[in-house]
Amino acid sequence: MLKLTYATFGREPPQGLNEPRYVVVHLGCALFLAVAWAATIVLNAISIPFAGTLIRFIGRPKVEYRFLRLFGQAPIIVLAGVAFAPLAIWRQSQGIWWTVGVVLALWALGIVLLLLVGVWNRAVSK
Repeated sequence: MLKLTYATFGREPPQGLNEPRYVVVHLGCALFLAVAWAATIVLNAISIPFAGTLIRFIGRPKVEYRFLRLFGQAPIIVLAGVAFAPLAIWRQSQGIWWTVGVVLALWALGIVLLLLVGVWNRAVSK
């Protein structure tokens, strides 16, 4: 726990602490890690579905952003729009058939975009 907390700030943990300081440092580290994990969960709950980005900073001296990809090629953000747009349209729609039509059109667009990304990645990697 001590190494993980100090690694987050790019520092080495202190050595040779006496008993009261040892307890205070460990309590401070436990409090920091609890708050940091809660912040990480909240940030990722927002950033993963809407941007397809994983945010990691605990145990690293700098924040790391990782763009998630489906099957190692298609960015998740492409799917986020296809997944959330029908929900928004349904909430504002004129009727069920309008919603179904838009959902099907967006799914088709999403499939086409995924195929294009896959073809593009294969063409670039050769």
